[in-house]
Amino acid sequence: MTSTTTTSTTSTLDAARAYLKRGWAVVPIPPGEKGPAVAGWPDLRVTVEDLPRQFANGVGVGIILGDASGGLVDVDLDAPEAVLLASTFLPATNLMHGRPGKSGSHQWYRLSSAVQAKQFRDLHGRMLVELRTGPGQQTMVPPSRHPSGEVLRWELAGDPEHVDGADLHRAVSRLAAAALLVRAWPQPGSRHETTLALAGALQRHGWSEDDTCGFVRVIAEAAGDEEARKRPADIRTTARRLAAGQPATGLPMLVKLLGKDVVERVAEWLELHTRANGAATAGPQKQADILVQLAGDAGFFHTPDGSPYASIRVGDHRETWPVRSRGFTRWLASRYFAQEETAPSTQAIQDALAVLEGRALFAGPTIPVFVRLAELGGDIFLDLGDAEWRAVHITRAGWQVVNEVPVRFRRTAGMLALPVPIPGGSVGELRRFLNLDESAFMLFVSTLIAALRPRGPYPIPILKGEQGSAKSTTARVWRGFVDPNTAALRSSPREERDLVVSAKNGWILAFDNLSPVQPWLSDALCRLSSGGGYGTRTLFTDEDETLFSGQRPIILNGITDIAVRPDLLDRAVILRLEPIPEDRRISEEEFWTAFEEARPRILGAVLDAVSAALKALPTVRLGRHPRMADFARWSVAAAPALGWSGETFLKTYAKTRTESHELAIEAAPIGPHLLELAEQGWTGTVGDLYKALNDQADEHQRRQPGWPKSVQAVRSALQVLGADLRAIGVEVQRGRRTKTGVPVTIRKNRVGTTSSSSTPS
Repeated sequence: MTSTTTTSTTSTLDAARAYLKRGWAVVPIPPGEKGPAVAGWPDLRVTVEDLPRQFANGVGVGIILGDASGGLVDVDLDAPEAVLLASTFLPATNLMHGRPGKSGSHQWYRLSSAVQAKQFRDLHGRMLVELRTGPGQQTMVPPSRHPSGEVLRWELAGDPEHVDGADLHRAVSRLAAAALLVRAWPQPGSRHETTLALAGALQRHGWSEDDTCGFVRVIAEAAGDEEARKRPADIRTTARRLAAGQPATGLPMLVKLLGKDVVERVAEWLELHTRANGAATAGPQKQADILVQLAGDAGFFHTPDGSPYASIRVGDHRETWPVRSRGFTRWLASRYFAQEETAPSTQAIQDALAVLEGRALFAGPTIPVFVRLAELGGDIFLDLGDAEWRAVHITRAGWQVVNEVPVRFRRTAGMLALPVPIPGGSVGELRRFLNLDESAFMLFVSTLIAALRPRGPYPIPILKGEQGSAKSTTARVWRGFVDPNTAALRSSPREERDLVVSAKNGWILAFDNLSPVQPWLSDALCRLSSGGGYGTRTLFTDEDETLFSGQRPIILNGITDIAVRPDLLDRAVILRLEPIPEDRRISEEEFWTAFEEARPRILGAVLDAVSAALKALPTVRLGRHPRMADFARWSVAAAPALGWSGETFLKTYAKTRTESHELAIEAAPIGPHLLELAEQGWTGTVGDLYKALNDQADEHQRRQPGWPKSVQAVRSALQVLGADLRAIGVEVQRGRRTKTGVPVTIRKNRVGTTSSSSTPS
């Protein structure tokens, strides 16, 4: 893609030659004109040899659209309202041209399926938008001179986007309707009523709340509506009234407010199936009634956050789908076809879904829905993710695969099926698939067992190692026993919204090849592993939020020390992997074939350990409670079933926690300097400490991000690092403030002399 240009020195002859190379059919256009003067020009195919004769003496160049140029289509934005709204409605493309007085007025696409040319005009016959394609259609292109005297220029000169013809026609139609509504938008005084009527008309014909909000809001903003940001609230009021079966205005009121001619054109372009008086036609409505009746045996309910769901019978099992999901829509359409021997219209399906959504929200019970793992009455249910919608029921007495599941699971994009577990296996069989020593293997399996507990807090295993140490493979193996997914490992999220979306659509979050984690992401991962609420603004609204509250198991891997903040390191279980010698390497195909063969047996052994942990957990008492006390108790409860003792696990876990504390201190700019002071024993005020630290450090160290710039910053750093220092035997004591400042003593102490909290964390 090239950058926007303001001038062009390319001749039309050179340009025509370049267009031919791109497979586009060119046609000469006389100076001062916008169209060809050659008789029979739609069938003209200028060759390279003809170019010098055809394009000389100021002749412009046009592109013949449609099949002649490989399906090329031009969307001509004539009205300024259409230019303003184009980016909202039209697909993005890398081919666009215009002129200085009318920038971005032509957007180009290549069709993957046919579409008819169409002109969209206002009530006075003036063009709003034109969908240009063959046969018999052409567009004058750069560097031709427009009849106004301006030279055309390419503003984006890359490849046109490939689009479906029907999708492009729908997008242009919506753009035209929006442009006409901007021109017809009323003056202050009736804008509120217009919003309600337009929202009622759209939602009666299957538009979702979000689509309606987005459509109406951009119109209101483009029309200069002073209360444009409040319009989504009006729309949601209409949606609630329609869902509850209460009266709401629609097309008839819109006719009174905007006029019959405007509404008829908008209804035609948006395919609202209206007659002149604005009433809906009978055909689609009859289909919608049948669809609603066919869904009568489905169970409709909503989740605590207000999301509508349907529970449907498919064969000998039940499935749970959001009402607007593809899965439920396909089920409903297949039922209609089986009865009527024809397919329902898209409009009828949307009308039916609107009714069924209201049934779920206002007449259905409140039932939670889970992804992959759920708890009920102290038992655990693990969704196998298979076509039969089976789950594993884990109790204190054992586990079994069940067909009828008493909790509601939902399926998300990318979710893969777990193998049917086989009893009698051993977790030890997993050793041959992991590049871990004995201690790391124990911790790896313990975090895996923790990920199968529906409630956290969850430890965060962090896989560290050089290239070629199988970090990514190890993370995939870990996830493969709980929540396999087509996108098993993901890159670092760009913002908190991405993290929330991932958490809502999967049980395990696995991030690959991370560099040091950014502070915002470190905080977010900590909240997610320990439990917290997240809220992001719902699209197309100002006041509504999309909420997520819960906990998720997380696994990270990277070459460097990816966790540097104490709060993340406090939750981390660091597992080091050594490079694998070449003589021990095997092919990916050989590895995964062997793994898939063993996975059902290993999964059965993992489930045995989860069952054992459920049984033993009430009797487990820890003498000292480490930071992740819930994880430690759960792991101790599972230990005998895994082949080691609880005491062995606690010693191994304590060792890795010490390493985490050391990493936290090492990552802090003043951490190593505090250790030096502790070795010799140091006493003074916080102000003296600030001076001592600056004296110890060189200029480069003092310029590091995070180096304290004030006495207060030193005091804050001591508070942040206090727990890590105590854990490795460094005591920091602060006395009462005196005239000279707050006294501080830093000295090396015997590890374990300080008391440990006994409260869960």
